[in-house]
Amino acid sequence: MLAESTFQANTLTLIIAVSGLVLGIVNTWRTIHKDRVRIRVRPVQVYCLNDEERLVTGGVGVSVTNLSSFEITITELGFMKRWKNEKISLFGTDLGHLIPCRMLPRTTISFRIPESISSHPNFVTVHRPFVDTACGKRFTGSSPAWRSFRKRIRKMR
Repeated sequence: MLAESTFQANTLTLIIAVSGLVLGIVNTWRTIHKDRVRIRVRPVQVYCLNDEERLVTGGVGVSVTNLSSFEITITELGFMKRWKNEKISLFGTDLGHLIPCRMLPRTTISFRIPESISSHPNFVTVHRPFVDTACGKRFTGSSPAWRSFRKRIRKMR
């Protein structure tokens, strides 16, 4: 009987110890994950209202979401070219927001790419949009809307 209660006590101690180990690992992972810079970059299709107040396609844009738990600063926005280490950087007030811009945690900012840029013949060579941050990280993105836009402009050229 004494051996049985000792076995039960050892089993209970082992269960509690394993639970503590698992919780320690999970908390460590969450702490490391929380302090990371995380951004979602999504190319989107932009729609505008024309003079008759009808919805028309206005080109492309880039939606940037700060998934981090702290503020970040976007220092550069642009497009990467395919199979090259070249990039096309976008600046100016025509994007809808000034760059560099500060983003609060869990916020989204959308940038509209001017028609003069998206209709340029060299725009066919772009692969995906990118965002650079003040901490030196680069994030890229793609979406079904972006892939269909690229197919459409390749057919037109």
